[in-house]
Amino acid sequence: MNIVSRHAHGFFPGLEEVFRHLYARVEKALRHRARRYRDIQALRDLQELNDAQLRDIGLMRGDLFQVSRLPMEENATAELGRISRRTKHFKL
Repeated sequence: MNIVSRHAHGFFPGLEEVFRHLYARVEKALRHRARRYRDIQALRDLQELNDAQLRDIGLMRGDLFQVSRLPMEENATAELGRISRRTKHFKL
């Protein structure tokens, strides 16, 4: 039994559940922010490639611009993967 549950149990029934819910929401937000940060870093790395290198992995510079404009909820890295696979499929 942790300190929150020890104190909350007697005085405020249900408070422990509120803290658990709050912790889960904060954890989810931090994970989302970390993923978005990794996406931004990956986009920066890809922007340093020349057009021939991008073409080799099935991307064009416009794809990077398009993905950079996605809403924060969207996974930019996953979208680039879909674009790359689709482009490579058409090249075969």
